[in-house]
Amino acid sequence: MVEGEVGGESEPVVDPVAAVIGSEAAKSVAGKLLGPLAGAVGEDLAHIYTAWSRPRRENIEAILAKGGRRTRKTRGRVNDRVLHAVFEDGSWVSDEVGQEYFAGLLLSSGSDGADADDGVYYAGIVAGLTSNQIRLHHAIYRCFASNVAEYPESNEAKGKNAVWMSLDDAAGLINIIEGDDPLEVVSESLEALNQRGLVDLGGVSTPKLFADIGIVTAIPSCVTIATDMGIRLFLRAYGIRTSDAKRMFEFDWSQPDSLGEIATSAFVGPYDKGFPPSGSSASKGD
Repeated sequence: MVEGEVGGESEPVVDPVAAVIGSEAAKSVAGKLLGPLAGAVGEDLAHIYTAWSRPRRENIEAILAKGGRRTRKTRGRVNDRVLHAVFEDGSWVSDEVGQEYFAGLLLSSGSDGADADDGVYYAGIVAGLTSNQIRLHHAIYRCFASNVAEYPESNEAKGKNAVWMSLDDAAGLINIIEGDDPLEVVSESLEALNQRGLVDLGGVSTPKLFADIGIVTAIPSCVTIATDMGIRLFLRAYGIRTSDAKRMFEFDWSQPDSLGEIATSAFVGPYDKGFPPSGSSASKGD
């Protein structure tokens, strides 16, 4: 419900989107996430929503419910273009981590005048990523955020703070179709993230092939280097709107959360030092 002016008096006006949402959990947080949607915008979204199949409606309800579990509240109202992008593209996303990313975009896209439309760009990025790519992106940057104390200013510093994880762990985070080679699937996903500027790809390979370029690894593994764009998308997923990647280091990432799975083997270290032998401890990157 939102307040509207009718005949000089303030009367409750039904939010068309909240009125048609089937899930009570999603209905209860729609206003918190989206802001007041009474009027043409709300009517358009409500019309679109009711025309969808049940799976698409359930996906949007899941996104709203996930956003509602966050402690943050959107400022003002979410921009119309961002709303349309999240509803249209997010309604096709059934993967839970992908839904969390869209929920974060809603949380980070509110403004007093509903004119902050930069979330459209990030919604386009998320819509263009596969579930595997989103899951790996989250695992990489969750490890990076939890283990790096300050923003690495130089390329050398970035290289010293690369994210390593075992191939088994990376493959365990994603969907491997029966008959597919896990190394090829992980490699393809990381290459796609690299092409979009979301990681710098150091390599995905076996110990023998890593050895050919002078890197000693104990087991098949992968290594990536963080980029500013990758950091900004990660922050958006957590509902933080900023163009400054350094803001990542203003937050405490030491506590576990439910946004996505963590690669238990992942650690931060120099990109050219290789994956440590089994049983060794990974220390914090310099």
